[in-house]
Amino acid sequence: MFGRIRNAAECLHLRERLEKLETVVRGLISIVANKKTEEELTEILALSASLDSFKNSTVRPVEADQKQNQNAMLQLRGAVKCSLANQLDINRSENDGINPSGKIEATLGENNLLQIEWTPRSIDCIKFSSGVWIRVYDSSQKQPSTGENYLAIPQKCLKRRANASFSIALPSSASKFSGKTCHFELNDVLIQCRVYTIEVVPNYQSLKGKTIFTEIVIPPANDNSAKSLESLISVGSNSSLFTLKWKDNSGCTHQLTSLYLKIFPDGIENFGNATMSLRIPRNCLKEETNIFSLSLPENQTCPVVWVPLDPCRKYKIEIRSEYSNTWTRAPSLWETFTEERVFTQMNPSHNSYDCSSGQLNCDNICQPYDWICDGSRDCDAVNDEQHCHVNENCEFRCSRGRQCIPSSLVCNREYDCFDGSDENYCDYPIDQRENCNQLTNYSGHLNSKMITCNPVQLQLASKKFVLISVPSNHTIWLSFNSYRNYRNQTLKIYDGPYWTSPLLLSHNKGSTKPLSMRSSSNSLYIEFPEMYCRRKFVIDIDYTSMDMVPMKLEPFFPGCGGYVYEKGVVFSPNNLSVNDSKTECVWFVEAEQGETGIILKRNRMANVTAGNDDQDQPIMTVYDGWNSTGQVLYDVSSNPQTSEILYSISRKMMIRFPRPTEVSNSTARWSVATMKVRKEIIVGSSGTIESPNYPAAYPNSYDYRWNIVTSPGTKIRLLFAFFKTQEKFDSVLVYDGSAVNSQLLLEKSGLAKTPFTIISSSNELLVRFTSDDDDTTFPGFLALFSTV
Repeated sequence: MFGRIRNAAECLHLRERLEKLETVVRGLISIVANKKTEEELTEILALSASLDSFKNSTVRPVEADQKQNQNAMLQLRGAVKCSLANQLDINRSENDGINPSGKIEATLGENNLLQIEWTPRSIDCIKFSSGVWIRVYDSSQKQPSTGENYLAIPQKCLKRRANASFSIALPSSASKFSGKTCHFELNDVLIQCRVYTIEVVPNYQSLKGKTIFTEIVIPPANDNSAKSLESLISVGSNSSLFTLKWKDNSGCTHQLTSLYLKIFPDGIENFGNATMSLRIPRNCLKEETNIFSLSLPENQTCPVVWVPLDPCRKYKIEIRSEYSNTWTRAPSLWETFTEERVFTQMNPSHNSYDCSSGQLNCDNICQPYDWICDGSRDCDAVNDEQHCHVNENCEFRCSRGRQCIPSSLVCNREYDCFDGSDENYCDYPIDQRENCNQLTNYSGHLNSKMITCNPVQLQLASKKFVLISVPSNHTIWLSFNSYRNYRNQTLKIYDGPYWTSPLLLSHNKGSTKPLSMRSSSNSLYIEFPEMYCRRKFVIDIDYTSMDMVPMKLEPFFPGCGGYVYEKGVVFSPNNLSVNDSKTECVWFVEAEQGETGIILKRNRMANVTAGNDDQDQPIMTVYDGWNSTGQVLYDVSSNPQTSEILYSISRKMMIRFPRPTEVSNSTARWSVATMKVRKEIIVGSSGTIESPNYPAAYPNSYDYRWNIVTSPGTKIRLLFAFFKTQEKFDSVLVYDGSAVNSQLLLEKSGLAKTPFTIISSSNELLVRFTSDDDDTTFPGFLALFSTV
């Protein structure tokens, strides 16, 4: 310790000197433990200077011995100084090297390793430290006696960090890692959901410093698993109220201290921009057997600042349960849609619906306002003699009809005047005239009937908002079945989850049906206009969602491609220039579930001279199904012949139009209709097949398929005895096999000379007869089959 010593006697003498010095220091520490004033401590610290002047003439130190001795004295003096200051927690100046600002954190890491990190109370005292004592014990039990259960950890086994802090990882006694010099184990196994106290005591050459400590709640073993420990029971919201109810499945419910709540508006690119970020104490939560509920805004006793949410918008909700200041569980994410509360007419008496401004709707017949309060009850549906107290003390006189009502009935959200004048100039919050809901099915239907409208209400306008929200990897396709807008009010559709999203459609043209359209993401926000009643605005829309990944769809261009369900029109693009980045327009057509198919019938092109439209037929490819790998039903690029009608094999069809070489006013249109599919298997060596109702007229919109099967090793002879269908539209197809992708032996329509014969190459033959959606008077066909 002290360098070179000339002989054993000198070494022994130096050791005795240090032992005496240590005895003196320990005595000083004992005195300090019983004296708690700063004056006494200062006096004792002044004595530490005498440690440097201690000399012994019997020892002949050399220069190196003197230097080593001086360093040892300084080290011991610093250890005494740091220990004394820590014990009495006296704020010394920075020049004294004492700054009691120690802090400590503890977490439970992988393999149940207790991670402890702390910052010493004095950075300058680190150079005098020889390690720490660490103790961990159950906080609910009696605190262990001093000196018990401490782990003595030398300085060399601590990890030093850049911020002047230290850390160490301690496994439980259940973990055994032998052969490591710096391996230390906890005395007890840490039990889930219990609170443990962790003490770290600085060791200044066996002199104790000030203890720093913290608590940790041991999380459950499955806390880091993918399974959520919170089960949503219900969530609801509108612009002024938020309610949440969930079950805590952690097993540590009794340790829960607070809840962290964040609310994010959907459609915000930066998920860090939360509308609200709140820490809600446990006393603000209602609790019943591990089930918690929250209602905001809460009462004034809870320190929560509530910000009203936007009406008719989807929000993401993140909650994190806090069980101590050392353990906050992983967040759970949910969604909600803010439905807006709408007032209703409890006793509507305003009934001038569909009548002129000077007339009364009396049992759906317009009558003059003079009938009101004329002394005779004239209407059955409403009381035209209500509020007829006309006198000088009238509080509110209705504009028409001699009615007089109390002032308490004015602006009460109920029509008491037949002309509605009692609710005409009321300062209602605008959100009280809005209502909205969210559709989350993969496909669905919406129309103007979704807006509730009482036949006797005219003056109360109401907006309707609908959010269509599907899985994140899908897009939404809209198809308009009908549209009537007598007041030229504007229908708006936004490409996203809210009215601030990009505007995809703004339409207010009387009876002009909008084009089909597709969203660019998984949300569409539809704003129905303010309506006095739905008879003035009629709309019918189908929607469906499709996976973007396998389809590899390009960005959507309004009017270029779309989606049609059951009925509608598909058309070729005519307004894409050569500089347009869009390379093609794709239409997706779908029939209802079940044994159904699609009829695609060509209409004559618009703005083209009759008789010349065949040569202007645009290039198009039609696939069965919604993928280009499906069977090609029609391909103009490889087959220049035009076709009047196409029939699907399944209930889906995809039509692709490439970008035109130049802008044109001509548009190819194909109408979409559906048909019923009937399949029949006929087994035998001979028999007859015929069109339905033969020899009477066959029905329209049908796809009949007969699969003829004879004995193995035989062939089938099919003889047509009669054949007469609608030419170019109703056809008979014969396939050499059991499927429509087999070799085509016959395709015929119109009037054919009979008899004629078809012979298969195997023992199976498929006969298919299709009819379009037009009624006909044609008898169809009669055929006989036999084996060869």
